This record gives sequence, C-alpha cells and structure tokens, in this order.
Amino acid sequence: MLLEMLESNAELKELVENRAMPQVRNLVAPLPDGYNATVRLLLPPGLRDEEVLKYPFLVNVYGGPGSQQVTELFRINWGHYLASRKGIVYGLVDGRGSGLQGDRRLHQVYRRLGTVEVEDQLRVARHLKNEFSFISSEHTAIWGWSYGGYVSAMALANGGPGNNGNDTPHGGAEGGAVFQCAISVAPVSNWLYYDSAYTERYMGLPRDNLAGYERADLTRAAARLKGKKFLLVHGTADDNVHFQHSMMLAKELTRKGVLYKTQVYPDEKHALSHVTTHLYNAMEDFIDDCFEGSDHAVEEVGLMQVKAS
Repeated sequence: MLLEMLESNAELKELVENRAMPQVRNLVAPLPDGYNATVRLLLPPGLRDEEVLKYPFLVNVYGGPGSQQVTELFRINWGHYLASRKGIVYGLVDGRGSGLQGDRRLHQVYRRLGTVEVEDQLRVARHLKNEFSFISSEHTAIWGWSYGGYVSAMALANGGPGNNGNDTPHGGAEGGAVFQCAISVAPVSNWLYYDSAYTERYMGLPRDNLAGYERADLTRAAARLKGKKFLLVHGTADDNVHFQHSMMLAKELTRKGVLYKTQVYPDEKHALSHVTTHLYNAMEDFIDDCFEGSDHAVEEVGLMQVKAS
C-alpha cells in the first residue's frame, strides 16, 4: 500500500504558531429536560482563570434547525480577531434544535421556532457569566446573521427588562438583562414572509399553527428592545431574507419609540460580499460603543480589557 501526504499545512501551521491566537476552551452547559449545550469560548491569549479583570463577552449565534456552530472545522474569523486584538471573550453555543446530536434534540424546535433555541442562548450566557469570574456581566452582547440575526434580536428582547420594565416571557434571565446589545444582520422578522418550503418544514401551515407563528413574530417583541442597544443590518437586494423583513421590524421599532441603529447596503444580496470590510468596521464600531460602560474604565494591559469596578 502506498500512502502519500497531499498537504501537511506546514506553512500555515508555522504562520499560526507565530501569532497570539486566542485560547480555545470547549465545554458543556446544562439545559432543561436533561440536555446539554455544546459551548466553545475563544479567550484572549493572556487571560488567566484567576483574572481580576472583567472581559466583555460577545456571543455569535446561528441557531437554525439542524445547524452546528461548534465543530472541529479549522477556521479563523472575526471572533479570533476580537479575542486576540480587542480582549473580548467570544462564544459559540449549540443548544436545542442544533444538528448532529440526535433527532430528539433536533426536533425540540418543531412548530415552535423562536422559543427554545433563544432560551438556550440566554440560559448559557447567564451560566457562563456565573461560572467564570473574568466575564463581565454588564458588557455582554450577541450577534448573528440570517437565522442568527433573528435569534440575536429575540434574545435581546426576551433576555430581561429594558427601560419599559417588561420581564422576559421565556425565563432563565432573572436578575436583569442577559445581553445589553445585539447586532442582527439580515434577520427574519416574520415567518409568514419567509421561504414557504423552509418555514413550513419546521412550523407547519399557518392555519394549523397560527399561535406558533404569532409567538415567533419578531415584530411583536419590538417594544422589549427599548432601552437596549440594537444594530439592524440588511442589503436591499437580499434574495434570501428579503429586505422587507428589516423594514417591517424597523417600522414597528419606530412605532414603539425604540431607538436603534440601521446599516443599509444598497444593491447588496444576502452575503453582503461587496461590502465586507465596511460591514465589519461598522459592527466593530457598534461593539466598541456597547462595551464602553460608564461604570468601567478601559485600559491597555497588553490587550484591551475591562477593568473590574
């Protein structure tokens, strides 16, 4: 038998080893009904468990049925940059409804999108803040794209009281807001207006599950975004999640008196592939603003860190 190595990636390995890459920590977090969430944290290179400084925490969510964020696939992305350069703890969470972990877990979201997959992001974020003293409880944000944009907005809305004083309907967020800020890129806002083949596969027909569709309607949660920082991003030529979704959400946010930021990209499709640099600069600027708290001072200690009060 003849074996030949096609690619050793030696050059890439050497390049990565000469960089201050984030620490990668994989763990599980408890969920209701005996489930566990799979979690990956990207930690700043110099972080120690006994750290007295508090680091901002940013969760990247997708959350769509059958999806999986925590894998062994090699990738270097925005999260690695934020952890290594900006001193942000960057988290990925696969909760109920995620794929490759059995049908029972996968089917937890059947006919009820916008419920348990949102709850799990909230529960795990609160668990991690309680578990790790180096994670700031007052500088926590969530962001996502497409289905992830939908989940991030729902998590911000349902993760505790804003200035309007409404409590979360989903629980697991006692003691104040879990997230103070969120970025939603190209989010679905109402499943009645999304691709029928996709939507009906998971939600059934509207006439058979009207309550489920109404419960999953992001525009109905608009008032609960009041008092929180929210960035809404969309391309006007989006051929997947049509621009209509963000405009419907924006209209309802405005009607409810919610102040928010919007980044619109004319003629851009769902991937926003022609404006990538501008997009990530805009999101970084928003995150910097989110994590600049009045009760915390930011100082340079090798990396940007949030000093404990």
